[in-house]
Amino acid sequence: MILCPGHLWTHVPKTAGTYTRARLLENGLGEEVEVEARRSHVPLDEVPEEWLAGRLVVSNIRNPWDWYVSFVHHYTAFDHSKTHGILKDLAGETPTDFKATLHRLLFPVGSRRSWFGRTYSTRAERREAQIHQEIAELPGGLYRWCVEHITSGRVQTWIDSYAIERGLSSVFGVEVSPGPLLNVNGCNKSHAPHGPAADYYDDESVAWVADVEAWCLDRFGYRGPGAPALRGVA
Repeated sequence: MILCPGHLWTHVPKTAGTYTRARLLENGLGEEVEVEARRSHVPLDEVPEEWLAGRLVVSNIRNPWDWYVSFVHHYTAFDHSKTHGILKDLAGETPTDFKATLHRLLFPVGSRRSWFGRTYSTRAERREAQIHQEIAELPGGLYRWCVEHITSGRVQTWIDSYAIERGLSSVFGVEVSPGPLLNVNGCNKSHAPHGPAADYYDDESVAWVADVEAWCLDRFGYRGPGAPALRGVA
C-alpha cells in the first residue's frame, strides 16, 4: 500500500502490483505504509480512516483470464506448499494441469468458506463469519472475491495492468518512467514461469471464465485472454 499526496494506492493480488509499487516508489510518488507487519494485501476496511479521507483511492485491475494464469502458476510453484491445502479444500486432490486446476478454482466442490479464507490472510473473526456472508451474497469467482475483499468498494480509479505507466501518468499528472520487468520466466523464486495467457485456454475454458467473472468483462470491456481493458480505467 502506497500513501501519496492526495492518493492512496492499494494492491489487489496478482494484478502486477509488485511492479506498480516499484514504479510509485522509484518515481518518488509516495511512501509505503503497513497496517500489520508482513501483510501485503490489507483490506481497505482495515486501514486507518485518515489514510482514505480526502484521497483518491487507486488500484490495479487485470484481465480475468490472465489473472487465473498468474494465480495458478504462483500457487503451483514448487516452493508453495500451501497450494496443496487450497486445492484440497476444493476437491480433495491436486490437479495436474492448468485446465483441471482452473475448473476447480471456478467451480469448487463443497463450501468455499475455508478455501477463500485461507487464500489471503484476514482477521480470524472475519475468516469464519464475514467471509461466509460475503461469498453467499457475491456472485463471481475467486478473482471477484479478491477484488472486493481488498478494495471494500473504496477504489475510485483503476489502472489496467497492461498499461501501468500510462495509467499512473494519467492519475498522478506526471510522466512515470518504466522499469525492469519483474517475475518474468520464474526469475523470482516465488513465481513459476508461464507464457502468454492465450496459450493456456481453449474455447471451453475461455467460456468458463467469461461466465464466472462476467462482472469484470461488463465493467472493463475485456474480450479474451491477453486483451487490454477497453473502458473503466485511467
